[in-house]
Amino acid sequence: MEGSVEFIGLKSFAKEIKRMQKASGNLRPAFKRAAVLYQQWVWKNFQRDGGLHNNASLKWKPLKKPSSRRGGISSKILRDTGRLQRDWEFSAGNNWASVKSGVFYSSFHENGTGKIPQRKIFPESKQAEEIIAPAFNMHLFKGKDKI
Repeated sequence: MEGSVEFIGLKSFAKEIKRMQKASGNLRPAFKRAAVLYQQWVWKNFQRDGGLHNNASLKWKPLKKPSSRRGGISSKILRDTGRLQRDWEFSAGNNWASVKSGVFYSSFHENGTGKIPQRKIFPESKQAEEIIAPAFNMHLFKGKDKI
């Protein structure tokens, strides 16, 4: 089983991209670049223990005590083994991009469950737009800030 979260909740952004796609043709390079930027943000969010969220309520709450799973001890949030931080992949097509985890339990942390507190790995929609917009600006407007 694989956890996956795609660019969800970006409907207005997606409409604008579709409009531009009709005018410009192949957007695959822009979608690929956007996925790379998004994946880099996810990696940095792990490095900063969930501190990259613009919305303060989404920042990861500190651990109550260091984790001791699998024989090691870690004070880093969601990084006992490093697998959840490390196992991400991206893909892109002419009108889509995806960043997903190969770790089945990633969605449990993203959404929270009864025993697992929510620790948002992905940014909110508005912040996600800010992260990926430069990829489309570079492709469509030669780097000018248009989106």
